[in-house]
Amino acid sequence: MGTEDLHKRAKSTKELGRKKAQRSGDLILIVCEGKKTEPNYLKELLQELNISTTRAVIEVTGDCGSAPQSVVEDAIKRFEEKNYDHIFCVIDKDKHPRFNNAIKHMGDYQWTKKKEGFKAKTNRVIVSVPCFEYWLLLHFQDTTQAFAGNAQETSPCKECIRQLKSKSDFGTYEKGSKDIYHLTKKKLETAMKRAKSIVERKSDDYQNPITYFHELIEFLRAYK
Repeated sequence: MGTEDLHKRAKSTKELGRKKAQRSGDLILIVCEGKKTEPNYLKELLQELNISTTRAVIEVTGDCGSAPQSVVEDAIKRFEEKNYDHIFCVIDKDKHPRFNNAIKHMGDYQWTKKKEGFKAKTNRVIVSVPCFEYWLLLHFQDTTQAFAGNAQETSPCKECIRQLKSKSDFGTYEKGSKDIYHLTKKKLETAMKRAKSIVERKSDDYQNPITYFHELIEFLRAYK
């Protein structure tokens, strides 16, 4: 099964983001590959959105390890313990050898509890290729140049980070940095437009480079 078919099996977050939340009190789970970088960014974003708990309760975690497969397995484990309405797995492709396995696992899992008659409304992988830092880079630069890295020392993600560190205020950027959302929020709409355009013109769902992080932001904004 191709990645295009796997991608279509999940509901379009782009469409969901255009809707207002259908009911109050939705329980949303966001499991991140990064232990600090992505969770810090999302928590800063959510603090600014100030979503009422009567609209949604949003849990963000990054305690499952850096492999995409671990992220999906952790999301499934948490879903089996609690009835989440919407589940998102935020992962990077980079050089992870089991990336496609993680995408398939996410799509194959039923996200249903038959005994309770409960079914999750949304299950999505939010992929960035090569990594989350490409989403940050789009705030400053409209680029679709592939990040190749090399077999010895430099991964595609490290190459992306190197470009990001050339931008103003990001010279000392490291994984796990705080205040990244606040450093980039003035250019958020620019990054949103660029990411959307790249997705609309994509030749492959997980081409190098691409990011779907804007779709998660659109979804969360619907609860504001």
